Amino acid sequence: DAMKLYNTAEYEEMKEMNSPQYAPVTYAQKKFAGIMALSNELLDDSFINFKSEITTWLAECARNTENAQIFYGAGGEKHCEGMISTAGAYQEIAAPDTLTIDFLRNVFSTLKSGYRQNGVWVMNTDAFNAINELKDGNGHSYIHEDPREGLGYTLLGRPIRLFDSVETDEDNKTVLMFGDFNRAYTMFARKEFGISFTDVGAGAWETDSVKA
Repeated sequence: DAMKLYNTAEYEEMKEMNSPQYAPVTYAQKKFAGIMALSNELLDDSFINFKSEITTWLAECARNTENAQIFYGAGGEKHCEGMISTAGAYQEIAAPDTLTIDFLRNVFSTLKSGYRQNGVWVMNTDAFNAINELKDGNGHSYIHEDPREGLGYTLLGRPIRLFDSVETDEDNKTVLMFGDFNRAYTMFARKEFGISFTDVGAGAWETDSVKA
C-alpha cells in the first residue's frame, strides 16, 4: 500500500516500497505594476507625509491584486490561475438552499484527515454572518472566538480567515472554502513588491511632479 511500511520478519528480505513520484513543473511569470503622478505642490504644501501615505496605499493595492489573482485569476499569459475561477482544480460541493451545520460538517469531513489538521476556513463577511446565525441546541453559534488570536474565530475547531476579496454575487451567493491552502496553492515571489519615486523620468520633470 502507498505510504506504508511492510511487516518484516528477522532476516527476511525487505520488500520494495512505493516511492514518491516526481515530475517537472513549469512556472509562468506574471508582473503587475502601475504608475501614479503626484504634483510637487501637493508634496510641498501638505501637512502629511504624502510619500509615506502613497507607499501605504500602493502596498494595499498590491495586496488586493494578489488576493484577486489567487481567488479569481483567469490564467493564461496575463493572469495567475485562481482557486475559485479555475474549474475542476478543487473538489466542489454544492450547498443546500438552507445552510445547515450538517453541510458544514460534510465539507469538513470530505477533506482527508491529514489535511484537516492544518485546514482553515476561507470566507467573506457575508458567509461569516450567515454561518453565525446557525445555533446549537443551547442557542449558541457554531462560530467561536479564538482566544489565541485578537479577533480570530474558529468553526468546527479550525480557524476562519476572512477575505472580502471573495465575492458575493447578485443572487446573494458566495463561495466557502476549507482546506490546507499552504499545500493546495503556491505563488512564488520572484521579486518582492517594491515602490520607487522619480522627479525626472516618466515625464515627471516636464510636469514638475513626482511619479510613483
